[in-house]
Amino acid sequence: MNKTEEKLREEKIDQEILFDCYSTEEQIRAWYDYLIESISFPFDAVWQNEKITVLDMSDFYQCEKDRDMLVETNCDGEIQSISLFHINDPNADEKTKEALNEWKHWVNSGNRFDDEDGFY
Repeated sequence: MNKTEEKLREEKIDQEILFDCYSTEEQIRAWYDYLIESISFPFDAVWQNEKITVLDMSDFYQCEKDRDMLVETNCDGEIQSISLFHINDPNADEKTKEALNEWKHWVNSGNRFDDEDGFY
């Protein structure tokens, strides 16, 4: 990704996804809503070098409790809730891939949901 693309991605995150978020809870809700609207489930992907099927977003309250974006997966017939950040090589449509890339970019930029003083 070149600097122009990176700047456009950061602007989208700030101005479209997290616009008007003033607390950690609002930020968690904004990311959750964006991801659930942008990702087309189910899709196949890789997690810890295993092929999995990503079925859906986990329940919002579980994501809020864990302070992470979680997805429900089918891995060898077992349903598991795992961090969306660790999903790799999605076999999905472009909108889904873009949403995953935006989430990973935000996390890789050092952002986390923080209990003490909001988010950073």
